[in-house]
Amino acid sequence: LDMCRARLAPWLEVEEADTGMQAIGRLNGPVQDVDILDVAVRHGVDFSPLSTQYRHSPAQHGLRLGYAGVATDDARVGVERLRSAFQEIDRRAVGRK
Repeated sequence: LDMCRARLAPWLEVEEADTGMQAIGRLNGPVQDVDILDVAVRHGVDFSPLSTQYRHSPAQHGLRLGYAGVATDDARVGVERLRSAFQEIDRRAVGRK
């Protein structure tokens, strides 16, 4: 969790879920979580979009990040891949301006 907070803070506010097996990263911006997923998968990381969990209220956009049974080194690699995906999205946004 500390690694996610330190490396992903420009894009996500990360909090531990009640289960202790996953973290929830709420997006700090207007981007849609499903759009991030497409880029993240190309960078070799997968997550569950939070918005797909909403049925009866307005969807919140974020990432459900599972970490149960993930070694520290593997988690570090995943966080850096996700950071790279966010950086790519930022570069694209700057290019559209």
